[in-house]
Amino acid sequence: MLKFGLQGANIGPSDDSYIPSAVVGVTEIGLAKTDKPSNLSVNAKDVSPAKGRQKKS
Repeated sequence: MLKFGLQGANIGPSDDSYIPSAVVGVTEIGLAKTDKPSNLSVNAKDVSPAKGRQKKS
């Protein structure tokens, strides 16, 4: 999941030439669980396997 921020600004190549513009930034990046794998998802244990032995609680 991504959250975006949008800001308006006057931007131009020089101080004499401005145009109204929109600036989009990423404000948050999140993870979401999925029950059905797709080409847009990965299994976290496959891409970042545990190092060594894990303690069981």
